[in-house]
Amino acid sequence: MGFLGSKRSSMKGQKQPIFIPLFRIFSVLFICFSASVASNDDEVEDEREFDYNENSEKGPLHWGDLKQEWAACKNGAM
Repeated sequence: MGFLGSKRSSMKGQKQPIFIPLFRIFSVLFICFSASVASNDDEVEDEREFDYNENSEKGPLHWGDLKQEWAACKNGAM
């Protein structure tokens, strides 16, 4: 029989297609890989160019210092 149609005997004498255990293995690997990728996303530094928190180094009081084209924000002229 073909790869997906091949069967193996279980303890009860019933035959189970080989693709079911393979599907389970690939599903577990996919979930583990997805979880590791998602956890790496949390480790990225704050990449926002600006924020609205006035106490922040990227807040409204500092917008004119963040980028040259935002210098007008520092003077209050837009």
